[in-house]
Amino acid sequence: MRNDTAWKAFLSDRERFADLANAFIPGTGGTVCAADIREMDTQAGHIREPGSRKQGSPKLRDTLRLVRFGKKHAVIGIECQESADYSMPLRDMYYAVAAYECQAAEIRRKARKNRKLRGAERLYRFPKSARLHPAVTLTLYCGADDWDAPKSLHGMADFTGLPDGIQSMAPDYRMNLVHVRKLTDTSMFRTDVRQVLDFIRFSGDRDALRKLLDSDPHFQALEEDALDVIVRYAGISRLARRKKYYREDGKFDMCTALNEMIEDGRKEGLKLGREQGMKLGEERGLKLGEERGMKLGEERGLKLGEERGFANGQKSEQKRLARRLMKNLNLTEQQAADILGISLNSIE
Repeated sequence: MRNDTAWKAFLSDRERFADLANAFIPGTGGTVCAADIREMDTQAGHIREPGSRKQGSPKLRDTLRLVRFGKKHAVIGIECQESADYSMPLRDMYYAVAAYECQAAEIRRKARKNRKLRGAERLYRFPKSARLHPAVTLTLYCGADDWDAPKSLHGMADFTGLPDGIQSMAPDYRMNLVHVRKLTDTSMFRTDVRQVLDFIRFSGDRDALRKLLDSDPHFQALEEDALDVIVRYAGISRLARRKKYYREDGKFDMCTALNEMIEDGRKEGLKLGREQGMKLGEERGLKLGEERGMKLGEERGLKLGEERGFANGQKSEQKRLARRLMKNLNLTEQQAADILGISLNSIE
């Protein structure tokens, strides 16, 4: 399961969607409930590649809902990002345009059947009284790194060298970015959205994560779709292959799962440490043995060379003295050897 698929499944629950809307849209007063949420088609239209005549693939949004606020409605989309998208403001603007175009198409469809329309209303099939539901996108960023991408359309544009009026006249589009790992308070959530966001924001701190699990009993009975989001966005995808061992009555005990994973990791670390230690010790032992062997061999070679050099030098000197005696005193080799106290072989 892909990360965005896990989020889509999790946010398909209307109570969770309402929980996020109440938390991150100012002025709701916590009044949005599941009954106020209506599903919408997440297909935002087709994107055509530059220079291509072919129709592009449809761009699918993560989650899109029509939300009622009293007697009024707004289109709210939620996009979940694991990494920074440097074109995100443009994406968000495209999503908004697609949402407005979808509404306008429905207005025009109804206008074609309205024979009371006259003039420009009839020409453009858009009544003067028609109004569009505002479209808003929330971007939930779950990455561990800071969001270093532009947060508005102007942040993507280059206004250098242009008249000041260009920037003031060019429409801007601002993102609504929520950095999950920088949230300081999640007490406003009423559903397991709180547990999912809490786990993600503390996933880089083992001690804080342990404290969280010990203090929140809801982690002992998580829904499967909540667990799926956690294991993918918190970097513990290994748990996805073992989650069947922690299922009880259709829910999952995250506390037991994490403790066992930490213990398994500790054992694997010890085993790996022993293996690496043995390998490193063997390598160092071989290297040290080789160095000591070379040094010992060098010392023995020097000593042996010195001894042989001395012996050869002594023998040469004995020969020289013996031949001088033989020449000066007219002696035989044996007589010269006897005088020097050496063997006859030494002067031959």
